[in-house]
Amino acid sequence: CGYARITVNGKNLGIYSHVETIRKPLLKRDFKDDRGTLYEGTAVDFFEGRESDFKKEIGKDLIGRTQIKKLIEFLEQDDLTDVDQTIGKLVDLDSFFTFWAVEALIGFRDGYTGNADNYFVYFNPATEKLHFLPWGIDLAFEKYSKIDFTDRAPLSVKTKGRLANKLYQFGPSRQRFVSTLKQLLEDHWEEKKLIA
Repeated sequence: CGYARITVNGKNLGIYSHVETIRKPLLKRDFKDDRGTLYEGTAVDFFEGRESDFKKEIGKDLIGRTQIKKLIEFLEQDDLTDVDQTIGKLVDLDSFFTFWAVEALIGFRDGYTGNADNYFVYFNPATEKLHFLPWGIDLAFEKYSKIDFTDRAPLSVKTKGRLANKLYQFGPSRQRFVSTLKQLLEDHWEEKKLIA
């Protein structure tokens, strides 16, 4: 996302946001490989029987959909002993923990981790793992949902998304989330610059 000052026939129309769509040029630049499969997640999570609800945008469906089904199978298990290692075979956890921590930091209650909504999942053939990308961040910087209000829901961590919830129940993954959050605060959260 960037900003653009728009003028038409010399008339200043003001500042507009210029949002790059999540398509092949972005995938090529950010993942160095645009041959994978991209899915949009709109009000869908990784539950049994819901794999067909992920909307394929780009790529070969069979490979990506198989990866989604495998992730659902893992998340259905109650007796996973090494949660992050098992899930890490299917999901790029370095990027997922950063994705999750940023959603928590900006109070994005309507994203994947806060509401299982407004996200993309990319199966990257180079890593053979799923990567999460945010989308539709119009409900950021909010404490609580205006639709499903509860003051008991944690403000600092979003765990409505099933993957985030499963990881948060596992001590080492919870610690990894906290350390990722602290690292982002230390490296990038410059409050005066953000407010300016």
